Amino acid sequence: MALYDNKHYLLSHIRNSFIASDDSGMCEVVMTCDNVARQIPVGKYDCYPNVLEEEEEDAILAQSFDLNSDLQFGLRRPKARMERAVSTEKKKAIKSRNIKWTNPSRLLSNDELNVFFPHKDLELARKENAGKRVSLLTELLAKYPNQPDNPFKDYAKLDGNAQVGVPIKKYRIYVTMLPEEIQKFPMEVTIVASAKVSDLIGLICWKCSTEFTDVSLKDSVSNYSMYIAEDDGDVDWDFPCLDSREIINKFGFSYLAIVDRDSVSHYQDESYPLVIETTPQPHEPPSSIRDRVQRSWDMRILRGQMDALEAPLFQSFSVHLLNRIRVRTEVYLEISGERLEITPA
Repeated sequence: MALYDNKHYLLSHIRNSFIASDDSGMCEVVMTCDNVARQIPVGKYDCYPNVLEEEEEDAILAQSFDLNSDLQFGLRRPKARMERAVSTEKKKAIKSRNIKWTNPSRLLSNDELNVFFPHKDLELARKENAGKRVSLLTELLAKYPNQPDNPFKDYAKLDGNAQVGVPIKKYRIYVTMLPEEIQKFPMEVTIVASAKVSDLIGLICWKCSTEFTDVSLKDSVSNYSMYIAEDDGDVDWDFPCLDSREIINKFGFSYLAIVDRDSVSHYQDESYPLVIETTPQPHEPPSSIRDRVQRSWDMRILRGQMDALEAPLFQSFSVHLLNRIRVRTEVYLEISGERLEITPA
């Protein structure tokens, strides 16, 4: 045991001891005292004989000599350490399994040993496998030589999962051609960002043909349309289908739905307007027919422009009106295609 009678040391020790173990912060407020060096008289046996009156408390009593407080190390109770050790031992016990080794009560017979541990003739196995080894893929191809060709195999190269260093786009597609229990879950499709909507339809059909072999699909992407869908799978019929000739990166929708065009009652065709005109000459070339149709459209546009040019014009003049009261009266004469107005100046 050691005895200390230095007032500065005791105050610093007590102050830092309470502050290190107090979580409320009130101890620091209570123990704070201004001008401690000025209030305590200094004797010749003190450790601080040259304490100046203007020195602040933090310069002398900043830290205790015995306690070093650090935020990285917290106080841990023995009970907490014991609980942590017990939980660690339980985790180790779960992963390990103890097996007690004992001598068997009876020995197995030769017949039982042959059943449990049959003898393998390695020489016979080598002779059987001495021929050419064939992989399972080769066996499947040989088993089904007339396998139908997948019409959507060319779209497999646009799969974004196999691309490196190329911008890709990920969509969640609801496939309405699948059974009802599968339609509820969207199919995640990753495609190259530069692909078109028709390419996305072809990639979806290729994935469906490989994952769901029992579902029959049509042979062309023109038989399907892409619509905007909600996150729950409902197709938004208020908007038309996406143009198959547009770049898919143009549309920022995350959820889409692929729909069979024959099943859509309000299907909108994406084709251009068709003009049919009978020709008096049966052997007239198509180029002359095309030129005549183009000239008729140009004349129609020109007539609309001429109507705009022939619209009524508005003109204003400054004139003098002669009457009996005054010799001259200056007025403004405004003339348009519908009326004539006279306004005093």
